[in-house]
Amino acid sequence: MITVTLGIDISPEKSEEAMKVIVPTVGRTRVEPGCMNCDVYRSVRNESFLVLSERWDTMEHLEHHIRSNSYRNVLAWLDMSDRQPEIHFDFVSQSDDLNLIEKVRVKELRDDDL
Repeated sequence: MITVTLGIDISPEKSEEAMKVIVPTVGRTRVEPGCMNCDVYRSVRNESFLVLSERWDTMEHLEHHIRSNSYRNVLAWLDMSDRQPEIHFDFVSQSDDLNLIEKVRVKELRDDDL
């Protein structure tokens, strides 16, 4: 799994335009093969910082997405940033679910008995 985090710092004057560019792209990305998640967020600490978060099941699907015509909107969105955009591609080799919480909580309860 690959997680992609793209962040831009944008002036309030460009914020509405930036959302008009990225929101339709998010919708199209969500239905692409291999897309596990795609969302856009505004930072709680800094309202001028917008984050696009994507999760892909394989590198092949991510590469197809980056080569797609709709990715041009992502690049245009990144160009709106008032400073160097933050871009991270994180490769996740393992993931877990609720079972991890249960394992840790049960272990904690057993450790408390000692």
